[in-house]
Amino acid sequence: AEQSGFISEIGFDMYQKILDDALRELKEDEWGGPGGAADVADSVVSGMGDSVNAGAGNAGAGNAGAGIAGAGNAGEASRFADRQDWSREVQLDTDLHALLPDNYVRSTSERLSLYMQLDNLETEEDLQQFRLDLEDRFGPLPASGETLFDLMRIRRAGRGLGMEKIVLKKGLLKCYLLDGRHERYYQSVEFGKLLNAVQGSSGKIAMKQHKNAVFLEVDGVYSAHQALGLLERWIN
Repeated sequence: AEQSGFISEIGFDMYQKILDDALRELKEDEWGGPGGAADVADSVVSGMGDSVNAGAGNAGAGNAGAGIAGAGNAGEASRFADRQDWSREVQLDTDLHALLPDNYVRSTSERLSLYMQLDNLETEEDLQQFRLDLEDRFGPLPASGETLFDLMRIRRAGRGLGMEKIVLKKGLLKCYLLDGRHERYYQSVEFGKLLNAVQGSSGKIAMKQHKNAVFLEVDGVYSAHQALGLLERWIN
């Protein structure tokens, strides 16, 4: 089983918190009686949690060392331009506070609907329009919402850079690359950009291998906006 896009963006712990908050509110409102919406939601969440945990267990990268010597040179690309996405999905794990808080969008069902709409956005233009509509209805986006939007952009950039998993916790950014079965990726322009970034970073960006996983590691990254800035520079 795989994690949904929204779960991948915010990480399972934050996703579970959002669901717990939603369930708490449902149980407090008029739908909270036996057999009501809260009972239905409990059943759905339980099933989704099993699926998410199974997906997380399969998130490890395989042998990523193949083909490194044949990497291409860096070229021009845009974050949201039409280009090949090497990764179909990017799992994102973070300890950052990323959500639309209940004091911003008070209706639980509306917040969940907005999350689903947000997950379906693919272009920067769509994301900006969604934000304008959101602020027109609810006011200025809070800091946790800004982080959520940046995570959307990070996921999109990670796809184009051939990343399977991005971890941002305690100021440490780790970007796990596709496994070695994807030989074309390790001969691509995108992988060449990452090599150039590592080589030109004066040791600030490290490329490491642990067992069968190859990943980039950058210390001192304390916000989604800062992480996004790094990925944007790498992809351009």
